[in-house]
Amino acid sequence: MTMPSGATRPGPTGLAMAMKSRDGGGQQPTAILLQKREGKNSKEGKEVGESQPRPSGFFTPPRPRTARSQPKPPGHHPGSCRHCDGANGAGRPALLKAINPVLPHHILTAVTILRIDLGHHLGRPLPTIIGAGAFTGRVDRGAVDFTLDTVVLAPTDTSSNLLSWLDLVLYDKHATVTGYDLGKVTAALDALPDAGWSSALRLLSRYGHRRVIDSVLRGSDHQALEFVDAALSAGIPTTVPDSDLTFNAWMTGRKTVLVERLATDAIASWRLTMSLIADRSSLGHRVNAAIELHLIDWLQRQGTPAAALHLNSLARTRG
Repeated sequence: MTMPSGATRPGPTGLAMAMKSRDGGGQQPTAILLQKREGKNSKEGKEVGESQPRPSGFFTPPRPRTARSQPKPPGHHPGSCRHCDGANGAGRPALLKAINPVLPHHILTAVTILRIDLGHHLGRPLPTIIGAGAFTGRVDRGAVDFTLDTVVLAPTDTSSNLLSWLDLVLYDKHATVTGYDLGKVTAALDALPDAGWSSALRLLSRYGHRRVIDSVLRGSDHQALEFVDAALSAGIPTTVPDSDLTFNAWMTGRKTVLVERLATDAIASWRLTMSLIADRSSLGHRVNAAIELHLIDWLQRQGTPAAALHLNSLARTRG
């Protein structure tokens, strides 16, 4: 199977999506939906992703991306971090110790999908997924690294191409996975013709042993807020839903427009989850503050509209 046109090949930093956060014995914050699934005692079957048939040639894990394979800012050397060390920094060992209870394997991947309504000009709904994005933050050896992966289907591509891409980007079983209102995401994926064999869909549906954080926010009526409103409440920029723009860009082959929308929303989803983690405890706040500085460095090196948008918002929120 070939990669769908417009796809960027993901690394193993992308997720394993049915991981669940512990809900503990205390009261749950109303802002974040965290659920728990018992691992070894689960009766739901074997670990997802290993029990499913995989098309040959597509699921071979790509070469691992390590800290040494990524460009580093001037002055970087293994084991040192200008954000984690210094007068106020507790040093990298302390950063890792602080992250352990929050992200046990030091990896968080956020996933988002891009949908259009093929029938909205015809007066009858025909929604379908045409793209997906994944943004991963990883604390690895001497650095905090980030990777952004996107895929946009061409009108001639099949949905199996997107599902296979998701299976690959969610390959890393150690990653904590997050997304916004995952019930809607899994419902949209499940409606695709070839969804039955997708390990990614099973992971997102919380089968298996892996942790998933659904960062959905609910209003006073207990209904889920739209993603753009939830992110706005945390001072995080997203794209504004525009069905005509998305439809026209897809039909005319302007994939750059769609890639930027996916990139913006994938980074926004990741930041929203980190902000919710920060709101839960002083430990989470310290972890988020340290990682945000690394995120700013990464965004400065990207030179894309999505990166610039998030840089501007971080500059405002950090003062």
